[in-house]
Amino acid sequence: MKSIEKTILKKFKNKNVKQKNLFVKLNSLILPMLEGGSFGIVDSVIGSFGLIIGLAAATYNPNLIFVSGLLAGFSDSFGNSIGFFFSQKSEKTVQILIKRKGIPQRVHTEKELLMSGFSSFLTTLLIYSIMLIPFLFMNIISALLFSISFAVAILFLLGAYNAYLLGKNTKNMVKEGFLYIGICFVTAVISYFVGSFLNNFIAVE
Repeated sequence: MKSIEKTILKKFKNKNVKQKNLFVKLNSLILPMLEGGSFGIVDSVIGSFGLIIGLAAATYNPNLIFVSGLLAGFSDSFGNSIGFFFSQKSEKTVQILIKRKGIPQRVHTEKELLMSGFSSFLTTLLIYSIMLIPFLFMNIISALLFSISFAVAILFLLGAYNAYLLGKNTKNMVKEGFLYIGICFVTAVISYFVGSFLNNFIAVE
């Protein structure tokens, strides 16, 4: 009986170790891309959401929203990627100078720089695409509802995950998620009023 219990406990322990190792491996893949990816996600959600809301209020034209958003998405993706890469490169230079003074300092690797730039490009383009595709197949109200729901979900998850990495409890993870959502909706409200104002001067069939 004891030998059976030992076998079960051993299997349970091995299973936990495997799950832990898998989680560590996933984090090792995610973390180098997290900074650039997070920047790309937040920037693209706020940028695309503000653009969509503003254009919807100004033109009420789903085709124009899609085409304008797609052009903005490609431009924003390349801009984020290149800008973030050179920003990280400058940060690396500062890290090297600090290290040369004998102060302990972690220095970004070239792989991290490339991964950050790539993840920023990929996440920006992906978010723009997901936010815009519904305007090809849905009416403008349904597409807007989808975009709002998607933006809320992705921002909440990103905020909660960042809080989790900092070791915060569940309550603070929820707070962080709602903070991300709040920032996005401030942008959306401003974009809506700007779009409504422009609607008085722009007529798009």
